[in-house]
Amino acid sequence: MPKLFEVYPQQREEVAIWKMMRHPVFIDFAGNYMLRWVAINIPMNAFGRNGFEGDIDLIYSLAAPPIPNTHPSYIRAFEIKTATVDGNGTIKSLDSTKFEHGLRQCEKLQAFGAEMIFLIDILILEQGKFIINDPVWEKVDKTLADRTKLVEPTSFGYNVKFLQYLEEGDEFQAGMMYPPRDYVLGKHLPIGEPFKLFTDKLAEHAGKAGFKNGPPILFFCKECGKIPVSRTNVRNPVCEYCGYTIPVHD
Repeated sequence: MPKLFEVYPQQREEVAIWKMMRHPVFIDFAGNYMLRWVAINIPMNAFGRNGFEGDIDLIYSLAAPPIPNTHPSYIRAFEIKTATVDGNGTIKSLDSTKFEHGLRQCEKLQAFGAEMIFLIDILILEQGKFIINDPVWEKVDKTLADRTKLVEPTSFGYNVKFLQYLEEGDEFQAGMMYPPRDYVLGKHLPIGEPFKLFTDKLAEHAGKAGFKNGPPILFFCKECGKIPVSRTNVRNPVCEYCGYTIPVHD
């Protein structure tokens, strides 16, 4: 698998999510809460017809510390978009049409009953082209400010994560230099019945997997249609039912 900056756009969201799951940056989206379980690319109708179609890119089940199994949980649902940023500060492969599509997906999640919804831009910076406080950031910031104005009238949160490869090594080593930015915090909505039934099923599945070696990661296997379990430090997730391997490794 090539470096994330070079991955074909249709694959980039999935690869970026899985790369985060094997690195400490995955906890950024949990805020100050404890992570119970994660779900990746689960179809909204995975447990039967409910009038909704499409996948939810990323779900976090969270609880207030200190003991995650004794506190009420709440769920964050994420719509993930990725784009590359070249050395001139131009954000590629995330034009206004694609961004607006992300907002429509968030609206679908709200109709599904999700209680906290976030639109996440993961921006992959060109290798070796950026440093902290580089003037080129002004161009990037202007684009993100324009997008923030589109999100502000909604109930959704808007967060941006920056990642970059070093000359040698993993992109997340450099990505750690760019902490995520919360442009819009979002609102906590009452959970809807379709989403509650859906996440109750996922929670039941996660409960059987247990918390050993970190929070369980549920994912939808496109090969067999089942929902296997992985962990946060797994390099290449494998479906326990059919043996399909998700090609995440560089």
